[in-house]
Amino acid sequence: MVPPGTFEEYRRWLAKFVESLNHALEGIPEDRVRYHVCWGSWPGPHVSDVPLRDIVDLILKVKAGAYVIESANPRHEHEWQVWKNVKLPDGKVLIPGVISHATNVVEHPELIAERTLRFATCSDART
Repeated sequence: MVPPGTFEEYRRWLAKFVESLNHALEGIPEDRVRYHVCWGSWPGPHVSDVPLRDIVDLILKVKAGAYVIESANPRHEHEWQVWKNVKLPDGKVLIPGVISHATNVVEHPELIAERTLRFATCSDART
């Protein structure tokens, strides 16, 4: 599905994946599950990455206590804004990835603080 045939096909594939994952998670308490969303660290332009806003509804259907979202990747760093309009389900936690694994540059602590504050200011992202 990379790149997807069509966006609708991709969403159907992702919905089926979420359904299968939730089936595999049956019996495991949600507060013990962390679901990591990553756009990969392969060396390429990432121009076919699906925007978070287009799949966040499906991601939040995963029966997990926390959602770990890559948020320092230059292609997706702006997507913290999604959480201004998307409410986390009750009892769920958002764990933004604010340090990039896709660079050999050591990010400045002030940049990490800025990234963290962006999420903290999204009232619906807080639990």
